[in-house]
Amino acid sequence: MPKGNTNRAISDNYRGITLSSVFGRLIDLLILHRYSDVLGTYDLQFGFKVKRSTAMCSMVLKEAISYYVNHGSSVFCLS
Repeated sequence: MPKGNTNRAISDNYRGITLSSVFGRLIDLLILHRYSDVLGTYDLQFGFKVKRSTAMCSMVLKEAISYYVNHGSSVFCLS
C-alpha cells in the first residue's frame, strides 16, 4: 500500500504491512504447532478459538443491553 499521495513507481513509498503480517502468522502457526499441548485458553473466551467467534460476544452484549433497556435501566458502554 503506498504512503499517501506519492509516486507509486518508487518502492520506498510503500509500506511493508502485508509482508510483516505473513511472517507473524507463520510464527504463530509454528508456535501453536509446537506448543499446543501446553497452551490453554479460558472456557469463556470468544475469539481465537475453534468454533467460536467475536460475533457470539457481540450477540451477548446486544442481549444484555436489550434486557436492561427493556427493564427501564440506563446502559453505558465503553470500548
